[in-house]
Amino acid sequence: MKEIKLKYFKPHEFRCRCGCGKGFELMRETLLLKLDEAREEAGVPIYLSSAYRCKKHNKASRGVQTSSHLQGWAVDIHILDNSERYLIFKALLKVGFDRIGVGKFHLHVDADPFKPSRRIWYE
Repeated sequence: MKEIKLKYFKPHEFRCRCGCGKGFELMRETLLLKLDEAREEAGVPIYLSSAYRCKKHNKASRGVQTSSHLQGWAVDIHILDNSERYLIFKALLKVGFDRIGVGKFHLHVDADPFKPSRRIWYE
């Protein structure tokens, strides 16, 4: 993987939360660059609650077997309030993300080219 320079994110933010050490090196460049652009556009910090997931962590997180997190195509963004949700959601759309899941305390965003475009509203 070639070196990717991001303005707003550090490699450790993309590590699997299980402690296996995998992460940034397995993330897809397309996702990373668009995410960095969305952070610039939003004008507010973006905090990742989940990025790369190994199979063990994905199962523990009740992720589906076809989760885009397993392939480095997805991240979950922690959301503090509706104002922040609006700014980040709008920025994600503007930079070209078309797979966005909206939850009470997070946004799931991915750039998986093998899945259809859609927006999902979680309870």
